[in-house]
Amino acid sequence: MLLYFLDIMFVSAIALFSATYFRTYIPAMLVTWGIYIITGLVTIFERVPVLKHFPGTIKSNIVSVIIDNTSTVDIVWNIIVTFGLIGLLILFTIRKIRNQDI
Repeated sequence: MLLYFLDIMFVSAIALFSATYFRTYIPAMLVTWGIYIITGLVTIFERVPVLKHFPGTIKSNIVSVIIDNTSTVDIVWNIIVTFGLIGLLILFTIRKIRNQDI
């Protein structure tokens, strides 16, 4: 259940990031959807050690937890990498908002 919440947090951080860089909702929505699909396609390259902990593998890790067919280390690194990317997206969003004239 918490992995679903982490996935929702990642999508929300992408949406917040793209909404600060575009003035209308359509490009922000398309960029959010595109980044989410690209991170989901990274699961194709799951055998590459660097890419197997990207946020796109959260969904496959949820299934692996249910089946009890995964190691804890992979899930922990997946959570750490996802929180790191969420933090970077929010950091860049805050920087962009601070530079805007209101």
